[in-house]
Amino acid sequence: AGLPSKQSGVGVSGPVLTLYRDTNGWCPFCERVWLALREKGLEFDEVLINLYDKPQWYKDMVPTSLVPAVKFASDGEVVWESDVILRRLDEAFPETRPLFADPGAVEEVNRLTGRVMNASMGIAYRVGNLTEAQIDERREGLVAAVGELDEKLRAAGPFLLGEELSAADCMAVPMLERYGVQMPFTAAGLDLRDAARWPGLARWYEAMESRPSYAARVQGDAYSWTAVAPVMMRLFGGQNGTLTGEAEARARRAEEAAASLLRGLGDGSEGEPSPAARTEAAAKIINNREAVVADATALEAK
Repeated sequence: AGLPSKQSGVGVSGPVLTLYRDTNGWCPFCERVWLALREKGLEFDEVLINLYDKPQWYKDMVPTSLVPAVKFASDGEVVWESDVILRRLDEAFPETRPLFADPGAVEEVNRLTGRVMNASMGIAYRVGNLTEAQIDERREGLVAAVGELDEKLRAAGPFLLGEELSAADCMAVPMLERYGVQMPFTAAGLDLRDAARWPGLARWYEAMESRPSYAARVQGDAYSWTAVAPVMMRLFGGQNGTLTGEAEARARRAEEAAASLLRGLGDGSEGEPSPAARTEAAAKIINNREAVVADATALEAK
């Protein structure tokens, strides 16, 4: 079972619900809800669920047994599926800024971001035995989809629906965050944060990272996303985890970049963490020391 913790924002006082999310903080669907709660300024309890060993009580509570889920403090209502949860938050807390102020516009933008995600499949990680011509064709499709999204953002940014962060941003940021770091190492070879090529999208990344609700807690770090990229390449694109040729070379470049980032973490270039951040990090390590030791000494990666 996960251990409860509290997170708060600047709005409603007292925990109004419990968020159940993955232990590692890597689930993109959990990230959507996590960001939405912080953006609304709602205080909430948090229980982390081990996806490799989900407790029976959680599987009894959530029919799908998937994360995320939330349980409202007022009446015990349990809601799952990230998009359903986001809508329910607007309904349950009308005093907070709505994320679906214009539901039709959210759906329209979701189609644009969905095209980017769909076009990325088969070239981000699952390259397999594709020829260079096939990779070029898929890259062109991805470039076209990113171009449509960038055009939308240039016309009405900096967020996906204009001046205010909305549910569309909450739903899009988990994968775009990962792609902003990982895509240059994949067969696509694209830098989604290239301001000269896609200024609207680059401005969106900057706008998201200016939000404390996102940057101070929810956003993943460059090292983690770089380090996991070659793992994903080998998992989804290799034969029994083995890559060859240019695919292996791409994975090695990502590994080298991750190693370089890791070496730089201790040189002070990222700035000194605040005393509060240091204290919280130390408390997390102490509270989860058994899991940390088990993970560090495991013979096989999970």
